[in-house]
Amino acid sequence: MNIHFFKILILILFVSKFNSTKAQDLIVDKDNQKIFCKILKQDSVSFTVKVIKNNQPYIYEIKKSDVSKFYLSNNTANEVNKNSRELKKEHKTFALVGFNMGFSNPMNEFASQDLSDDKAGLAKLGRSIQGSLIIKLSSYLGVSAEYKFQQNKIDGQLLANALNTAYNVTNFKVSATPWLQSGFYGGLDLEIPIKYFPGLSLNFNPAIGNAKVTTPSYVTDGAPYGTLIRVIQFSDAGRFRSFSLKGGFNYNINSAIGLNVIPNPNII
Repeated sequence: MNIHFFKILILILFVSKFNSTKAQDLIVDKDNQKIFCKILKQDSVSFTVKVIKNNQPYIYEIKKSDVSKFYLSNNTANEVNKNSRELKKEHKTFALVGFNMGFSNPMNEFASQDLSDDKAGLAKLGRSIQGSLIIKLSSYLGVSAEYKFQQNKIDGQLLANALNTAYNVTNFKVSATPWLQSGFYGGLDLEIPIKYFPGLSLNFNPAIGNAKVTTPSYVTDGAPYGTLIRVIQFSDAGRFRSFSLKGGFNYNINSAIGLNVIPNPNII
């Protein structure tokens, strides 16, 4: 009697397990790999799905650009819903607005601290702010318009130390305004999703623009011969054609916020 009951219980558990496995949604990617999951939500760009691995639930985001078709379960039958829908690839144009803040690391002559070089910029690590508008032409390609602002301070103490050494005194002080660079840029935006890493993509954004560069102004105070003097060197500004070669990795935390590691060298 007990053995018969035990067999029936095992059979019920087996059938329940079988039904819970079959009553799932199905996503087929472009490599024809099948992903059994529960589709929690979807929008025009991606699916948010729940996958059970080792009896643990995991939440993933799958981009629709990586999917060839998907099927929805009717949650009651053991077969895939016959009214399943096949995903059609979309190339709908839409706009993305971006805002980035980061560090501005000077390079080459701009970063040189060699006072014997008249081309040395003496620039230090600064900050950069960028705002962008991207019109998507497809899942991977778009056109971009950007505004960039960059600020790099000057090491005034380096100049003061050089003057103190030259005049054998210790009373020189040099203050300086920072280098400023700003301008509008236009170009292409290429975004390539990295498979098996939802939310991670490789970005490349070549652009051309018209940059305004403002040089530092200097105020030097000192008494090299016992008499206090002040020398003021005024800043200057000019506009130059500039090329931007931005490229790197971007990770989307959600539809509005992301993190990126994107070097953005400007060539003037």
